[in-house]
Formats: sequence, C-alpha cells, structure tokens
Amino acid sequence: MMTQTMSGNADMLSLEGHVYLAEQAVIQRLAEKGRGIFLGHCASEALKEKEGTVKVFIRCSDDQKKRQRILEDYGIPEMNANAVRKSFDKKRSNYYHANTAKKWDDLKNYDIALDSGVLGIEGCVNMLGGLVG
Repeated sequence: MMTQTMSGNADMLSLEGHVYLAEQAVIQRLAEKGRGIFLGHCASEALKEKEGTVKVFIRCSDDQKKRQRILEDYGIPEMNANAVRKSFDKKRSNYYHANTAKKWDDLKNYDIALDSGVLGIEGCVNMLGGLVG
C-alpha cells in the first residue's frame, strides 16, 4: 500500500476490497427490485438498512454429516476432507470478519439459525422459501 501511495495511487483498497464493494452494490440493487434470498457475500451487511431483512445462518452441527457432504457433493478425497472443511470455514470466518468486524459464527448476528444436518438442504430451502412466501 505504501508503494501505491508513493506512486500517486490514493486508492488503498485491495482487489478483494473492490470485489466486496461491487458485490454489496449488486446485492443492494437486486434487493430494490423485490424480495429475494441472498446467500453469503456479507449480504446481511449490504441490507442492514433495508426494512424487512431477515438474517439467516445455515450450519451443519453434525460433523459426520458435514464430512459426508464434503466427500459426496464436492468429491474431496477422504484424507483431505477435514483439512478442506477447516480451510473453507476459516476463509468464510476471515472474510466475514474483515468486512463486518463481526464473528461469522456468532448467532447473535442472525435472526434465524438453521441446521442443515437436521433439516437437510431441502428442508433449509423450504424454510427459506416460506420466509419469502
């Protein structure tokens, strides 16, 4: 960043910062067109001023079901499953914290928490569909 500043480039945002701002703008623009479900990308932050926004956290509390999904749905080799899960959870957590200064898995940041290990993916989809109705 110092090199950018010294070369006259006052834009201190990283490429990831620019991507984040563009994502936020798109989420806000789409939300203005009507009701919808936005997954990830700190959508709750983009819509924090929009009345009627419901913040939902979807997680799988069952480690065995989480592992099974990683193996079957994503085709990750069994010996890499735990490392991949930890890596992606850490990336999600870091991204959310960097852009919101909040903890990704802190349920106080959400209105509703769904457990995909209990409800299944289809059950979560049905619950979210019921919210949008």
